[in-house]
Amino acid sequence: MSEAPAILGLDHVQLAMPRGAEEIARRFYTGILGLSEIAKPPDLAKRGGVWFALGEQQLHLGVEDEFRPARKAHPAVLVRDIDELRDRLTAADLSPIDDDSLPDHRRFYVADPFGNRLEFLEKSPGRPAAIRPSKSTSRPRFTERQGQYLAFIDAYIRMFRRSPAEIDMQRHFEVSPPSVHQMVLTLERRGLISRRPGEARSIELLVPSEDLPPLRATLPWA
Repeated sequence: MSEAPAILGLDHVQLAMPRGAEEIARRFYTGILGLSEIAKPPDLAKRGGVWFALGEQQLHLGVEDEFRPARKAHPAVLVRDIDELRDRLTAADLSPIDDDSLPDHRRFYVADPFGNRLEFLEKSPGRPAAIRPSKSTSRPRFTERQGQYLAFIDAYIRMFRRSPAEIDMQRHFEVSPPSVHQMVLTLERRGLISRRPGEARSIELLVPSEDLPPLRATLPWA
């Protein structure tokens, strides 16, 4: 009787990414997180994507033509000095979300440039699980002005069952095309929305509808 196969451990984790976005991935995973890139085997390199070393394991980003970000399923990355990492992400205009519900750990979540959910955690023995504050007392992840754009995107998708184009936001808020485009880039960079490069009406909202403010007729200046 042959022996049962032995599971030795985890070799790598793979996340999806849009086609042609390798440099965006490198700027985030190497430029901000500090991961070292691993050269892909030549035959696999033809498929696109990029690989990174992650301790003794690897993190692979593979191209998916009909890309959808992983909003729930996610890798959890163990780190040292989680406060320094949070500061680096915040300095890059990203918005880490703290979660104190896991005993003996400090952790937060953040979205990569494509909207994929990432968890970072540091062991903290003896740290109790905290009671989560209610949403009404939690600090908003976005400014009042950004919240109005997010509320419009949410309302538009609910009404028309498709994502708005930038011109739809321009008409609603009566602002210039550059202003709308810059806002869309900001929302994407902060992990509040995701888009598929080169595809029209591909905005996806990454914030729960219940966390958004009521849509107003005019934009706040703040």
